[in-house]
Amino acid sequence: MRRHTVPRAALALLGAAGAAIVFSGCAAPAASKAELPPKNEAKLALPLDQFSYAQRAHLRDYAEALVEEPCYAEHGIDWPVPWQPAEQDLGASVSAGGAVIFNTDLAGKYGYHHAPVTYDNSAAWRKFVEITNATNPPGFDRIMRECQAVSRKALPLPSQDAIDYATVAAAQIYDEALLSSDVAQKAAAWAACMSKAGYGGMAATPDGMPPTDKTDAWQVAVPFTTAGAEELAVAAADAKCRTVSGWSSALYAEEWDRQADFVRKNASKLLRIRAELADEKKTLLEAVAQNAPARP
Repeated sequence: MRRHTVPRAALALLGAAGAAIVFSGCAAPAASKAELPPKNEAKLALPLDQFSYAQRAHLRDYAEALVEEPCYAEHGIDWPVPWQPAEQDLGASVSAGGAVIFNTDLAGKYGYHHAPVTYDNSAAWRKFVEITNATNPPGFDRIMRECQAVSRKALPLPSQDAIDYATVAAAQIYDEALLSSDVAQKAAAWAACMSKAGYGGMAATPDGMPPTDKTDAWQVAVPFTTAGAEELAVAAADAKCRTVSGWSSALYAEEWDRQADFVRKNASKLLRIRAELADEKKTLLEAVAQNAPARP
């Protein structure tokens, strides 16, 4: 289970320059330093979370759908966008930075599946998504592009840096943290623990869990599916072994230190990104306030 699921294509956006920023940047002047959040391993709180675009996805989807609704109506297509809370978290299984949270509590309840994300009127939003996914009248692709152009004109995307910079950096740092000597030693202890529990050989290290064949068989990535008995048993053993071996804590500490260093070295750019994201959020919230239906 990779903690960060950033496409390799996105990593290429930073390229060699990105790697240089991570590992050889110069410390920013004191006046431009960003504050670090409190440590919280249970929630995987990390220094780059405050600059991540991860929590913006639903708000943007909602605002764009509202702005596009009149466009679809002009083409005779019903686009019944329901009321939604404008701001919401990503659920118990996802951190503020978009990282996967996996612990003994969640593993025992949901296996490797994510905990359900529930919020006011969430069922109505799922129904809306089902309706729109099933909508395919003649010429719909052209209509969809036209209506999406309307929303993107009204609600421009932020810069590529604002969307990708912190997330890609976090993914790179995660990969490097996995290779640190302390985390590697704890991974060996995890493997011994898994063997003792009867699940040896499934993966060489915790980040390889669950293996691809089990991910497919258990439908881990399929929406609205739930964990069965085998998945729950394996996940519970995996989570316990990550804890008792010290792997989870060692990885978190390594990621924290590396992210904190990255924030210190790149504070000026990160603070510009945070300001840009704040402006974008204001625009999206205004669009929601002007176009959303009444709360049921």
